[in-house]
Amino acid sequence: MEIAENLKVTHPAIIQTAKELEKKGLITSKKCAEDARKRNLQISKKGKELLPTLQKIWEEIRLMNKEIIDKQEHNLLSAIKEMEDTWLEKSYLQRFIEFHGTTAK
Repeated sequence: MEIAENLKVTHPAIIQTAKELEKKGLITSKKCAEDARKRNLQISKKGKELLPTLQKIWEEIRLMNKEIIDKQEHNLLSAIKEMEDTWLEKSYLQRFIEFHGTTAK
């Protein structure tokens, strides 16, 4: 649950991903001593060995994405952030109720 919350993804998605990573030998998992419902995940030796290669790939992806974004006339990521901030201020439902109240007269 902790991983799902931090990554803002569903718990089933984490379980499925963890199973695949464990099957490939990139992580290990053990039942939590305090709570048998929980599993503690840890990167394996094989996963640690692969990490520098992955970090290089991630950096290349980051640079490529930056290049693409920098070429755009409008910054889509900034626009998305602005929309997210707007929804944090007031929900869509709240806005609709207020709007409907002002237009119903």
